[in-house]
Amino acid sequence: MKNRILIVDDNTINCESLKKLLSDWGECDVAHNGENALKMFHLAHAKSKPYTLMTLDIDMPGMDGIEVLENIREWEPVAGYSKKDQLKIIMISAMHNVRSDVMKSFYLGCEDYIVKPATREKLTQVLNNLGFKMQKDMIGNQIEENKIMIVDDGEQSRSIMIELLSAYGHCDTFESSQDALRAFHLAHAQEKPYDLMALDLNMSSMDTNEVIQSIREWEDQKEVSLNGKELKILMVTSGNSIQDSLKTLIKGSEKLLVKPVDIKELDKVLAELEIKVRG
Repeated sequence: MKNRILIVDDNTINCESLKKLLSDWGECDVAHNGENALKMFHLAHAKSKPYTLMTLDIDMPGMDGIEVLENIREWEPVAGYSKKDQLKIIMISAMHNVRSDVMKSFYLGCEDYIVKPATREKLTQVLNNLGFKMQKDMIGNQIEENKIMIVDDGEQSRSIMIELLSAYGHCDTFESSQDALRAFHLAHAQEKPYDLMALDLNMSSMDTNEVIQSIREWEDQKEVSLNGKELKILMVTSGNSIQDSLKTLIKGSEKLLVKPVDIKELDKVLAELEIKVRG
């Protein structure tokens, strides 16, 4: 039987990212607040098509994730559902809420807990532990895993980009351009090159043009283009840096995105770069 998954988060970007990540595991619906989540939960039961999994954000305005969890766990035994048949609930929250939220969530009966950013690796581990299987029609069509570099010296920006890009492949993050360049060369030495770099224009550690020039010169020397392994570089910048970004595009990056990154625009750009959501 196909899994039915309800994603609950007031942040649209988080919802879209989770939907991409979880679509291999079942049919996904989205609720943007706690009240709607409970309505959809009960409606699904009324139609005899209950959800099998819920990802539930803690920090929502109005009814938060803890209240939703508590409501569901109080209703299930009254409705005759045993613990074995109850909805599997994964709580998701930011780092600063971990200690108090974990204790309360497990006390109320959640199955597991993920600290943001909710990456594919974290979700896969939790889902495997809970006994969920990828849908059979997806297993035979899995594409090769992309390797992605996120280069940004802002912690919040890195977290946002992980949320956005983790559906497309395995993401490694770098706070400095020098670290990113070392990782780029090491990946080639290990014959496991990166497919995509999301590079913030306003890095303090090294001029972005120098980073791109260094990569392109090395690729030319090694004739990397002959085997189709050239790194695709996506520039990410703030609105007031667009002029600099356009200059950089001419010098070797493929695409430009302006912060805050729009998820639909990101999907369009990655499709043009032939970076596919991995299965």
